[in-house]
Amino acid sequence: MALLAQPLACGPLPPPAPPRPGDRFRRVHLGAIDVRHDHLRALEPIFRGALVEALGRIPGVIEVRERAAEPRPADAVLLHGELVDDAGPLVPAAILLARALGGRFELVAPDGEILQRFTGLQRYAGGPGVAAFSAQGLIDLARLLGASVAAAVGRWLAAGPAGLPARGPVPGEGSFTRVS
Repeated sequence: MALLAQPLACGPLPPPAPPRPGDRFRRVHLGAIDVRHDHLRALEPIFRGALVEALGRIPGVIEVRERAAEPRPADAVLLHGELVDDAGPLVPAAILLARALGGRFELVAPDGEILQRFTGLQRYAGGPGVAAFSAQGLIDLARLLGASVAAAVGRWLAAGPAGLPARGPVPGEGSFTRVS
């Protein structure tokens, strides 16, 4: 019986993949969601509820807390931010062709390090008219923005870009940058 020997092809091993944020952070705690205009105060709990619900469906997240605990566990990232919209309470609805609700958000480590900043904007999908400015239209916008922000957090945890799809500038964008 003869053994045939073949030389082995050896080469350098590929570098290990960098750790994903989801490997370190398994919990998401919500901090303050500030509102820039008083007429948005009623939308904050609707946005927050949709956000918590959608965050709970992210694979690998074992806990979502509606209010951040202090001190936070080492595997808990804090999500906080601000809601803004494109119209103040005194802007006549007839001037605007569409309504938008946006926000600026940060993900913060337990030690206070800002891990990611991102902005998002959700536009009313229908045509101009009363529905765009109805209470139900704004409620729908708040829910959609909550789900979009949760999806951005999920992408970030999976080591993808956290940025929300570009749909135009966020009103009052300030020092936050759109991540794409």
